[in-house]
Amino acid sequence: MTMSEEYLDGRMASLLAEREKLEHELQVKGILPYQENQKRVTIAQINRAIRRIDLGNYGFCVEKDCHKEIPRNRLENVAHAERCVECQRALENKTRKSHAL
Repeated sequence: MTMSEEYLDGRMASLLAEREKLEHELQVKGILPYQENQKRVTIAQINRAIRRIDLGNYGFCVEKDCHKEIPRNRLENVAHAERCVECQRALENKTRKSHAL
């Protein structure tokens, strides 16, 4: 399934609005360090998603051995999603295991 230009324009607008909101929130005094870090991580993910739109590979899993199409409903909920659900779960499980050690 290819993504229409109209759909990608909508995703781009959503990403830009979310980035602007997060950047504004970073300017607020009293933000906790972990909140600031999470906002910066999300901004970086948004910037990578914008880059993928520009390169024409937005909506495909970034994992080296996967590259499956990310379901549209996932992109609707998390416009900056970098991985398909399977790869995201695998990453989260790996992260959980490494933190448990």
